[in-house]
Amino acid sequence: MIGSRTPLKDVYTEFSTGMLPPLPLQKVLRNLLIASGVLLLIYTVLFYPILWTFSLLFFVLAYYYNRSLKFEYEYLIYNDDIHIDKIIANLKRKRKFAGNLQQLKVFTDDPKELNPYRKNAQRMRIRRLNDNRQKTYAMLFSGGDGLECVYINANDEVIRLIKSRQPLTVKLKNSDIPVDVI
Repeated sequence: MIGSRTPLKDVYTEFSTGMLPPLPLQKVLRNLLIASGVLLLIYTVLFYPILWTFSLLFFVLAYYYNRSLKFEYEYLIYNDDIHIDKIIANLKRKRKFAGNLQQLKVFTDDPKELNPYRKNAQRMRIRRLNDNRQKTYAMLFSGGDGLECVYINANDEVIRLIKSRQPLTVKLKNSDIPVDVI
């Protein structure tokens, strides 16, 4: 038959960025919280012992802030659904994005490909779910309330799977990743 398309098989892939190291400014803030707690503890023990509980507040804030610095992103693609979760300190999982590849307009690593959509009158929501120190890809989804641009890091398997599901939306600068029909 002309124009018939064989149905795609079920596919599943998972990619994790691994623990992302904190930025230098985040380390400075963490160390500042700990140092403030130590100084306030010394001051309150010497001069106002009844207020030493306030210094514990700095230690508790430093603990929770330090725990929030240990996170990774996990990208799951099952058939046409994509889910991006943020895993904090291997304890808590938060769903940051869920979408359908059928609504994908552009998947690119070239920022110039997004310019026509930025100039468009539609509202564009931007989510940065990536580590800026690695190669970043942009996924532009159309939704009911406008466009949604999601920045991610991806491995070759994720790119290959998106290429096989939505080949017309993938616009990469130089890609030697083969497209397998799944």
